[in-house]
Amino acid sequence: MTPWDFIKELTVNKKRWDDYTEAEKNEFNSYMTHKILSMDENYIELVNLAQQIPPAEKKQIYNLYLNILPNKSLYSKYIKSTIKSYSSELLTHIASYFVCSKKEASDYIDVLSKDDIFNILTELGLDEKLKKTLIKEVK
Repeated sequence: MTPWDFIKELTVNKKRWDDYTEAEKNEFNSYMTHKILSMDENYIELVNLAQQIPPAEKKQIYNLYLNILPNKSLYSKYIKSTIKSYSSELLTHIASYFVCSKKEASDYIDVLSKDDIFNILTELGLDEKLKKTLIKEVK
């Protein structure tokens, strides 16, 4: 069962913990359940309360949600990260140019233009094909 299957069982079907097989109980992932439910602003305080229960206490977490969540279908749009990530290779080259950490190099990439980055990679002596590949990931 997927985490979304468990959410449906908690909210729509209201299936009791004891009705699951041992294999299904082991598939229950409290972290993902908390994450999915917290994407609905109506359940943030409930999730905060449930997260105080140790993750190993799966039955207790499941029963808390089962007893408190309303009997209705839940739809929460999955919130994706907006943090840009760059390849380790590009970060290494920019970090070596500015003599800084990769984290700082990522910040530099965010403020530099593609032309500036291309010029830096040229100064570092990279070949044209590699430069074009690395520049593609910069937005």
